Amino acid sequence: MILTFAAFIVVGLALAWLFFSDQQAHEGEWGTSLEAQAQASAEQAALAEDEVRGEFAKLSPALALKQCRQNWEKELSWSSYYWPIALAWSHQGIDGYYLQGVDATSMRHFHCSANGSVLRGKRFVRPGMVGVPAEIPYPASNVVRLDPMEQKLAEQSLTPDLVALELYFAPDQNIIVRRWQGAEQLEANISPADALLPLLLQSPPADIKADTNLKALVSHNWMLEPAAALAVLAAHLPENAKIMKLRLNDDAIEVTIEGPIPAFDNKPPAPSGDMEYDEYGVADRSWWYPREVFPSECGRGETLASVTSSFNAQYDAQKDYSWLMYNCAKGWQMRQPKY
Repeated sequence: MILTFAAFIVVGLALAWLFFSDQQAHEGEWGTSLEAQAQASAEQAALAEDEVRGEFAKLSPALALKQCRQNWEKELSWSSYYWPIALAWSHQGIDGYYLQGVDATSMRHFHCSANGSVLRGKRFVRPGMVGVPAEIPYPASNVVRLDPMEQKLAEQSLTPDLVALELYFAPDQNIIVRRWQGAEQLEANISPADALLPLLLQSPPADIKADTNLKALVSHNWMLEPAAALAVLAAHLPENAKIMKLRLNDDAIEVTIEGPIPAFDNKPPAPSGDMEYDEYGVADRSWWYPREVFPSECGRGETLASVTSSFNAQYDAQKDYSWLMYNCAKGWQMRQPKY
């Protein structure tokens, strides 16, 4: 009886060992399989990316711009109303520069990569603005859908040795074109021949170098620099403006002032109006967007001096705020993040 019981134990241990060994083998195979699947997925993604880049490279500059502008317009509705004033094309993507907001002396950069993704970039000083009045109007094409840049780009011959193209609509209404080409030695051919143009390519091929680069404007994080935001308002608000709402974001200042504000469609003046300033302190419009009702139970606005005074009385520079908002019915609301 004891021998039989011992035999059962031995057989049981042997079976357990065989089961464990088999399980380990399968786990090893499964782990290898997962690694192989992950590697295969990464390889497929890389091939897909190469295919997208390859297809982009086959497009003419004009067709590539059309594809990029469609992506811009999906994310940035305003871009459908203005044509770019500067373009830089290469097989890696397109850099487009637009007038945005009321400042015509600077331009906003957008990059469209070969995989179709869109990146909003910095604001740069518009080249050739020396001696040009700051209050210059937008080009007339924001009314007539005519794109001289797109037309000029379509005129460019796509030779096999073409590496990059740069186009700039100068303040004198001339379009400067620079072609980077050469199979063995890269050369820059610019037209007009005496034109000066900073490098418009933000991620140029290694061989491309220019005498000057675009000059970026200084941006602000208004949540970290509230005093600078209030200074922007002091410089730009209409005289005797009364503030009803004010909110500071990382990259924007949103403000509502007491009216009367001119309304649309011959309607009576609105009691309040909105404006937004970007991270550079540039207003997005030259007119106030009319609001037909007073915001958030406000009966009347307060002067910027009063709003600034109450801000200084409550704000603690040592604290980390996630919310800085003023409402003329409740005053300043300064919220700290919950950790």
